[in-house]
Amino acid sequence: MAQLQLIKQSSGILIPATPETSDFLHSKCKLGAVLEGEFRRVRNAALHRKYFSLLNLGFEYWEPAGGAITPSEKHIVRPVRPITWRNE
Repeated sequence: MAQLQLIKQSSGILIPATPETSDFLHSKCKLGAVLEGEFRRVRNAALHRKYFSLLNLGFEYWEPAGGAITPSEKHIVRPVRPITWRNE
């Protein structure tokens, strides 16, 4: 199944957004052919980059408040061995 990227023009016409889409439509689809698919909008790439840059900036400025694990807290972190039941 091909993934097609289309751009909607002001007149309501969908045009190919990439050369791959254009090649697919010209070579594989006959004139007047009906195509069916599920359509969704692509994420705004610039906003997506800004969001993750903000996350990275927050991570750089973050300082943990707790510090190292104390010996009394190590029992919480260590994995507990599972209890096995034996039929004797």
